[in-house]
Amino acid sequence: MAERDTELEQKSHDLSSPPEGRNKLTYLVTDAPPWYLCIFLAIQHLLTAFGATVSIPLILSEGLCLQYDKLTQSHLINSIFFVSGLCTLLQVTFGVRLPILQGGTFSLLTPTIAMLSMPEWECPAWTHNASLVDPSSPIFKEVWQSRLRNLQGSIMVASLLQIVVGFSGIIGFLMRFIGPLTIAPTITLIGLSLFESSAAKAGTHWGISAMTTLLIILFSQYLRLIPVPLPAYDKTKKLHMSKFYIFQRVSILLGIVVSWLICYILTVCDVLPSNPARYGHLARTDVKENVVSDASWFTFAYPGKLKSTFHFFKFHFYFFYHIIQYKFLFFGFFFPGQWGMPTVSLAGVFGLIAGIICSMAESVGDYHACAKLSGAPPPPKHAINRGIGVEGLGSLLAGAFGTGNGTTSFSENVAVLGITKVGSRRVIFLSGVFMILIGVLGKISAVLTTIPDPVVGGMFMVMFGVITATGISNLQHYLTAFGAIFSIPLILSESLCLQHDGLTQSRLINTIFLVSGICTMMQVAFGVRLPILQGGTFALLTPAMAMLSMPEWECPAWTNNASLVDTSSPVFIEVWQSRLRALQGSIMVASLLQIVAGFTGIIGFLMPLHWAFDHRPHRHAHWPVSYLHRVPIPVPAYNKSRKLHISKFHLFQMMPWGMPTVSLAGVFGLMAGIICSMAESVGDYHACAKLSGAPPPPKHAINRGIGVEGLGSLLAGAFGTGNGTTSFSENVAILGITKVGSRMVIFTSGVLMVLMGILGKIGAVFTTIPEPVVGGMFLVMFGVISAAGVSNLQVKKKAKQDIFRLLNILLQDNLTCFI
Repeated sequence: MAERDTELEQKSHDLSSPPEGRNKLTYLVTDAPPWYLCIFLAIQHLLTAFGATVSIPLILSEGLCLQYDKLTQSHLINSIFFVSGLCTLLQVTFGVRLPILQGGTFSLLTPTIAMLSMPEWECPAWTHNASLVDPSSPIFKEVWQSRLRNLQGSIMVASLLQIVVGFSGIIGFLMRFIGPLTIAPTITLIGLSLFESSAAKAGTHWGISAMTTLLIILFSQYLRLIPVPLPAYDKTKKLHMSKFYIFQRVSILLGIVVSWLICYILTVCDVLPSNPARYGHLARTDVKENVVSDASWFTFAYPGKLKSTFHFFKFHFYFFYHIIQYKFLFFGFFFPGQWGMPTVSLAGVFGLIAGIICSMAESVGDYHACAKLSGAPPPPKHAINRGIGVEGLGSLLAGAFGTGNGTTSFSENVAVLGITKVGSRRVIFLSGVFMILIGVLGKISAVLTTIPDPVVGGMFMVMFGVITATGISNLQHYLTAFGAIFSIPLILSESLCLQHDGLTQSRLINTIFLVSGICTMMQVAFGVRLPILQGGTFALLTPAMAMLSMPEWECPAWTNNASLVDTSSPVFIEVWQSRLRALQGSIMVASLLQIVAGFTGIIGFLMPLHWAFDHRPHRHAHWPVSYLHRVPIPVPAYNKSRKLHISKFHLFQMMPWGMPTVSLAGVFGLMAGIICSMAESVGDYHACAKLSGAPPPPKHAINRGIGVEGLGSLLAGAFGTGNGTTSFSENVAILGITKVGSRMVIFTSGVLMVLMGILGKIGAVFTTIPEPVVGGMFLVMFGVISAAGVSNLQVKKKAKQDIFRLLNILLQDNLTCFI
C-alpha cells in the first residue's frame, strides 16, 4: 500500500509527458490529493476559467451603457466570480457530484444583447462620450441600473424553467427533441453576433489586438506541447526540476499578460499617444489607473438590499406577528438585488429560455465527458437531474446577485481533467473557494478592468471564434438527392429574376436532371468507378447567389411584379439570360480548377490549404455559341387532339442561353465552393468504398473521380444549369441501408435521371408547387445550405490551423464591416 501511495505521489508531480501519452488517472473522483497539489491544481482550473469569466461582464458593459464606468465593471466581475464559486460548491457537493466547474454562460449572451438592443433599452447618445459620463451621477446610475434590473429579473424567471426541468426529472424527455441541429445554430450565432463588440475594442489599436490574438494562438496551438522546467519538491526526489506544460494550461492568461506588459512598456516609453483624441490612446495602461485606487479592498455581493443591520433583525423579529405590515419588506429583502428591485421583460424571458435550453443540452454532454475523464461511471439520470436543477439554482442566484448572466458547466475545465489526469472533487471544490475569495477582493477585479481595450479586443477575437467553432462543429447536413436536384433551380430562380416564369424554371429543372444523369454515368464508368450518385451541389449556391446580388446583376423592380412580367418579351428574356450566361461562364471557368486538380493528381496537396479570395472588378470573356441551339429534332409523339404525329424536340444544347460571360469575382467565389465540394467528395469516395465492400480507393481513382466531377461541373455550366455537380453523401448512406453496392444500380439511376431531364412535363410539374409550400421548403433548405457550408469547420485540439483559419475568416469579415 505504501509503495502504491509513493507511486501515485510520484505520478502527481511528474508532468513531463504530454497528456496524450498518459491514459491512467492519478486521482479518481473520491480521492484526496496532497494539500499542496490540490492548491496548485485548483489554481490551474481557476486560470482556465479566468478568461471566460472575466470576459462576460466586459462584453455586457456596452449593452448596459457601462463602457466608461470601470468601477462598476469591477463590481460585476466580483459578483460573477462570487456566484460562480458558490455554484461550484453546490454542484460538487449536492448536484451531479462530479469535478465540474461552474461559471458564466455564453449561451445567454446573445439573447441578453438582443434584449438590451431593443429600442426602449438603447443607450442614450451621451453615454458613448467618455467626457460626458459621470459615474457618480444619479441619472447615469439609473440608466445602467434600470437595464441591469430588467436583465436580472428576466434571468431569475427564465431560470425557473431549468430548476423545474432538473428537479422534476423531465430533462431526459426534453433531450429527445434537442439535438445538434437545434443547439449548433444557437451557439454559432452567439459567437458571430459578438464579433461587432470585439471589433470595436480591437479597433482602438489593431496592432496590439492582432498581437494578442496571435500570441494566444501561438501559445495554445503551437507551443502547447513544449514543457518549461520548473523547480519542484517531493519526498523521494527532494528538490528537483520538473517539466510543466505552461502554454497548454494558461495560454489565454499568458497572451493577455504578455500583451499587457508590452502596452505598459510602450506607455512608459511614451510611444502611445497621451491625447485621448488620438488613435491608440486606449492602448495605454495608465488610462484607467484611478479605478484601482477607487476600488475598495473588500466587496460583498448580496441578493438582498439591506438598509441596515438593525433593519435586518427587525424584519426577522416581526415577520410572523406583522406579516401584513411587513409584506413589502419581506419581498424587499429577498428579491431586490444590489441594483434595486428587479423587473421582468416577457420578450427577454423567452429569449433567455432559449439560451438556457441550449445550456442544459450542453451541460448534459459535459457531465458525461467529465465522468469519463475523471474515471467515474456514466452519470445516472437522477444525478443529471440534480446537476441541471443545481445549475438552475445557480442561474437564479446569479440573477438575484445581479451578475447579468447565468451559470453553466465549463467545458474547458472538463478538458483540463484529461490533461492533468486528476479527477478529484476536492480540487474543483477548492477552485470554487478561490473564486469566492476573488469575488470578495475588490482590488483584484479592479485590476482586471484596467486591461487595455485592444488587448481585451484581441482576447475576444479568440474567445468568440472558439464559441462559433463550438457551434459549427455540431452541424451536419442531411439532404436527399431528389430534393437537392429540383430545389436548386427554384432557389436560384429569384436571383435570376425568374420567380414568375415557371416555364423557364421547368427547363432548368429538366437540364439539371439531364446533366446529373450524364455525370453519374461518367463517374461510375470512367471516374472513381464506385456506386456513387452525382447531382447539383449546394456548395456553389452561396457564391452563386452572392454573385447575382452584386449591383450590376440586381433584378429590375418590374420583374418582382407578376402583372408586369411578359415571359415571351425579348427584354425580359435578356434580363434573366444575361445573368444566367454570367453564372454559366463563371462556373465553367471555376470548374477548370477541379479538372486540373483531379487529372494532375494534386488534389492531395490542395486539400490542406485554404486561400483568401480577392474580389476584384469583374471582366467579361466571350465564349462560342452552340450552332445546334435552334435545330429541332423530329420525334414521334401522341396526344388526344393530334393523335400520333411528329413533334419537334429541342435537345439540350451547349450554351442554350446564348454566349456565356465571365465574372472574375464570381469565379473566385465559385472556386471556394468547388474546393469545399472536392474535400467532401474525397470523404464520400472512402465511405462509398467501405459501404459497397470495395477496397479503399487508390489515389489514381480519387484523381479520376475529382477530374470527372470537374468535367461534370463544366458540362453543367455549358448546359446552363446554373450549378455544378458533386457526389451525393445521402446516396452513399443508402448503400449501407440496402446492402446493395452494385455499380449497375447507380448507372441505371443515371439513365433514369437523363430520361427525367428529357421529359419536359416532369420539370413543369415541379414548378406548379404552391408558393407557400416552396417557401416552407426554402426555410429548411436555406438552413441546410448554411449547415452545409459550415459543417466542414471543426475545432480539434490536435489541429493547430483550425482556430487560426476560422479566426482569419471571421476577422477579415468583421474588419471589413468595421472599417
